[in-house]
Amino acid sequence: MTLIKSIAVLAVLLAAIVYFSIRARQLYRILRLGPRENRFDHIPERISGVLSYVGLHTRMFRNVYSGTLHLFIFYGFVVLLTAIIQAFGEGIFPGFSLALIGGTTWIAFLQDLFGVLVLVGVLMALVNRLIIRPRQFHESNEIDALIILGLIATIMIGMLGQNAARVAQGGDPSAAWRPVSSLIAHAFESFGWQGTAAIPAHEVFYWMHILAVLAFLVYIPSSKHLHIIVAIPNVFFRKLPPKVGAALAPIDLEHAEHYGVSAVTQWSWKNLLDLYSCTECGRCQEQCPAFLTGKPLNPKMIIVDARENLFKTVRDAPPEQRRAPQQSQKLIGEAIKEDEIWSCVACGACQQECPVLIEHVPKIIDMRRSLVLEESKFPKEAQGALRSIETQGNPYGLPRAQRIDWAQGLGVKTIEEKPDAEYLYFDPRPVRDL
Repeated sequence: MTLIKSIAVLAVLLAAIVYFSIRARQLYRILRLGPRENRFDHIPERISGVLSYVGLHTRMFRNVYSGTLHLFIFYGFVVLLTAIIQAFGEGIFPGFSLALIGGTTWIAFLQDLFGVLVLVGVLMALVNRLIIRPRQFHESNEIDALIILGLIATIMIGMLGQNAARVAQGGDPSAAWRPVSSLIAHAFESFGWQGTAAIPAHEVFYWMHILAVLAFLVYIPSSKHLHIIVAIPNVFFRKLPPKVGAALAPIDLEHAEHYGVSAVTQWSWKNLLDLYSCTECGRCQEQCPAFLTGKPLNPKMIIVDARENLFKTVRDAPPEQRRAPQQSQKLIGEAIKEDEIWSCVACGACQQECPVLIEHVPKIIDMRRSLVLEESKFPKEAQGALRSIETQGNPYGLPRAQRIDWAQGLGVKTIEEKPDAEYLYFDPRPVRDL
């Protein structure tokens, strides 16, 4: 019987690992469709950012409720990795134990403690999604979130039940260090689950535990909770100062293959990694002035819709054309509407709020560049200003002799007064004098 169990545990573990590896390889190959971009500079600073944004949850705690529940779940999984190792170890190799490193003492206590904290975090998350229902979750994938929360709860219940049944059997060296499991074991007595009678209960909870872990592993690569895996590298490869916020990359007008981005695979691999990393938490939209004033833009949905477009585009393209995929759904105009693109004021508030440091603004500006430089499209509101620049040399439509009048009394220097200026907004001199 022990040999059969070992073979069964090993079989389901290998099957889950194989599936996960295949899916992870597919996601990695999709990332490689994007152009190269160097994000390997300033390694110490990048590591420091991971410790701050991921380890300390510095941005997550801007919302104390969400930050607290996420901290419970995040560090719960860090600690309970020991329980997962223990469960698969003893399932494949009878007699396997972590006792040498404290598996029956302090590790056992932490497993009990964080098992409860994770369940508290799951309950808080369910209250947030099903009862409080903040606006920022609207349009997010609620079913996906509930599936994940259900799997997490099942893992915790399986682990605590497994340990409680072992305590109920008697002779467990970790019993004194497992207050929660011991309390549950006392409850098991009312069902007659003690001594050898607790063995079937142990097996049921054991398989509940490991199968939920494997289901979680298999489900993650195809869900929005892919951020569990990619958030850390996304934070690590973030844009560093001084080019932060809405700072834009220049265009090489002479050598660029395209101006801006009109297809999702024209974004760099880091921009595609951003799409993987979105948690659909909606914090970005709650800081976006365009969204808050009723404009068509929702920065969360820009990322979500671009991600869906990426998967549709790559799936529809034959292997030999993956770098020039079929446009079954256009990025601009279908996946993302032009009104959304033009509603952005490029303030960078979405980026400053995002807990996984997604770079929204450069993506929106890339699409604008494509509309203007490749399709000569821009909002009607801009047409008058651009026509005035072309005919009068200024965006206000002022006569050429009055082009500088707007700056009177403002202390604005002209190029004649400061010829070494780094930036020139527009030259007030008549064209004949240039």
